[in-house]
Amino acid sequence: MSKSYGRATTTSTPGDIARAVLAGYLAATPARTTETFRAIARTDTGDECTVTADQLAAGGWETDPAVRQALPLYLRDALASGSTGVG
Repeated sequence: MSKSYGRATTTSTPGDIARAVLAGYLAATPARTTETFRAIARTDTGDECTVTADQLAAGGWETDPAVRQALPLYLRDALASGSTGVG
């Protein structure tokens, strides 16, 4: 995933944003078994968090509504479908 999804103002943590972006992307775009995906979220102060698809498969998290609102519309719609594309 070599796209930049722009900037958003949110109080959510970089990890929450990275998980939501990756889950939405994988729900919207079918992955081939040979592909490896990761999402990196960076703050204006330089803090960053990297999340891999393997970490999503572990589960145990839900997308916060504030995080979802910070995402581009097609990622929000993909997350609303309930599929993470990981499994």
